[in-house]
Amino acid sequence: MQWIMDERFRELSGEDDHRWFDLKRWHYAGYIDLSTWGADDNGFSSVRNDFDFGAFFSETQGKLWLPIPSGEVEQNDLITQNPGY
Repeated sequence: MQWIMDERFRELSGEDDHRWFDLKRWHYAGYIDLSTWGADDNGFSSVRNDFDFGAFFSETQGKLWLPIPSGEVEQNDLITQNPGY
């Protein structure tokens, strides 16, 4: 799994938002913990130093997954909408 994560990091380092979706999937699968992520991790430096990712993560916990289209939920009784929608 670590090899796959490293490879995806190299592949998606320049792709807009694709890397973020990988990180969220790995968080949900239990491979990483985004709630403890900080701007200084992995040598990354952000221009904004007033952003607290931990607080953002707590406030938006139910909105990190995208909503399932209502048509899909209505057609299939086995589907439940993602939290927060």
